[in-house]
Amino acid sequence: MEPGFAGINELKSRFDEKGISLYVLKYSPINHEDFVAKTKSSLELNPDGVLSGALFFKECKRYLQMLEEKSIPFNLINTAVEDSNYHTFVGHNLIQSGRTAAHLFDSILPHNGSLLIVHLEEEFENAFHMQHKEKGFRAYFQEKGNTREIETINLKANESGTDLSQLKAKLNSGVTGIFVTTSQSPPNS
Repeated sequence: MEPGFAGINELKSRFDEKGISLYVLKYSPINHEDFVAKTKSSLELNPDGVLSGALFFKECKRYLQMLEEKSIPFNLINTAVEDSNYHTFVGHNLIQSGRTAAHLFDSILPHNGSLLIVHLEEEFENAFHMQHKEKGFRAYFQEKGNTREIETINLKANESGTDLSQLKAKLNSGVTGIFVTTSQSPPNS
């Protein structure tokens, strides 16, 4: 049994007992091509319904359009995709998540301290969830009229691991707080 899949495996077992097939198509969180391959596989299954995360925003939007064209109902987890006809959404408000992080930093750090937003491993331009967290984070400080310096860096892995020199340089420049918008840690760091 894969770690983190105990609940899904239990649900699958219960559905099997009732004659309902549940297929889990796990994709790599750092490879949008793997996501696209899994979406094609899911369409070949001709499902009665789909539950999907929207980690790769552009690719997910295309996938949801294909589901709509085939009249396959779908539900979303973690990220609500605007202008899609999902039935239900389970997750949190991403902008509010960023605002909450900003409020926590604001309450514990000196007002003249600088902050760093770090996006790990994903293509920021295609990562709706990271964009909205950063937007909420920055909006909190703008609304308060706070002149605190806030910088953003994107750290991606390559063949030799993640180059952390950019992060180390920022830390040495006196950054007082770091907001990481993803739950991943850099590989080989």
